[in-house]
Amino acid sequence: MPAFSITAHKAQGKTLDACVVNFTGCHGSESPYVMVSRATSLEGLVILTPFPKDKICCRQNEDLRLEFRRLRFHALRTIEKYGTRQEAARASGEIQAEFNGGPTRGEPEAVDTTQEVPDILIGPTINHT
Repeated sequence: MPAFSITAHKAQGKTLDACVVNFTGCHGSESPYVMVSRATSLEGLVILTPFPKDKICCRQNEDLRLEFRRLRFHALRTIEKYGTRQEAARASGEIQAEFNGGPTRGEPEAVDTTQEVPDILIGPTINHT
């Protein structure tokens, strides 16, 4: 029977009838999730070695959480600058609530709210005024 191995990154997006996974060396919960979710059934999934529960039940990677927070801030700033008056007002309120009121829900204060998004990164816009 032919056999081969692939990384979790390579497996992402694939559907496999059968797979053997090994969580040794995995960091965070993203890779283990990708590994086990490739199999089409539990019968087709073999986990090679025992693993601690926190390997699959942990919080999102801190760097990833910070990046999503940064992207959320810049998305709201873009809406504030280029959206309709109503959209801009809503975005301003969300920026004030989420980023200027200190950390919420245990999130760190790691978003630089003074940094502008370069106009070169924002494509042509339609003026809604």
